[in-house]
Amino acid sequence: PAPTLTPSESESRSLRLSQLRAAAERRAYSSMVGSLPGSSASLTGPPSGGSAATVASELDSASHAAATALNMILLPVTVSFVLYMLSVRFLPGSSEAARAILCVVGGAGMMGVEMLLFVIRSEAVIGEEGRRRRKAERRTGK
Repeated sequence: PAPTLTPSESESRSLRLSQLRAAAERRAYSSMVGSLPGSSASLTGPPSGGSAATVASELDSASHAAATALNMILLPVTVSFVLYMLSVRFLPGSSEAARAILCVVGGAGMMGVEMLLFVIRSEAVIGEEGRRRRKAERRTGK
């Protein structure tokens, strides 16, 4: 004979069963989408299935990349404009073609400097990430 349940026990049992069904559904969903590239594999977690620190790191990386791209575009344009204005002021007898060449060379030179600085910064970031990963591996003993 099955035991008789009080209404509160019956209610708590049905609540527990619904929680277990929801957990099973989440597990099934996670296993279904877990192998997809870029999937979060979680219904409620942050993107990439990572922690809040991982999401903050990804956001910081994206904002750094956007700032670098904007800087690589605006700085050569600004340098070209400044060089043109300086050539008008300090080289009054020069032709328009000579001023344009000066602007292009100056802008290209500044873009080269920016690219060099970008490569140096990227190497520093990659090295720091490697150090963090090795330190975390030592802590966990892997």
